[in-house]
Amino acid sequence: MVSRASIRDQIEMVMHPLPFRSILFDLPEIDADVDDQDTPSFFHDLNPDQIFQSVTAARDEYNLKPFFSMPLNDVDAITYPHEIMHAGLTLVRM
Repeated sequence: MVSRASIRDQIEMVMHPLPFRSILFDLPEIDADVDDQDTPSFFHDLNPDQIFQSVTAARDEYNLKPFFSMPLNDVDAITYPHEIMHAGLTLVRM
């Protein structure tokens, strides 16, 4: 039998879901700044913008381009997504 508290908890989760938090960044404030990113001027000289355009083609509804131009200014910000990817691959292999 399901307890009333359990049902209440489930209703609470539906009515007040947790805010989305990306696994790409270790700090929520970095995640919040992604949409405010402009494409760096050197992208046009080195052509990664063409690569990112190709990678994100047919996925415009996800607004992925700002993630490619987000500067990561410390080692922890760079290693965090690598650790998440490694953990995910480890789980898949199990």
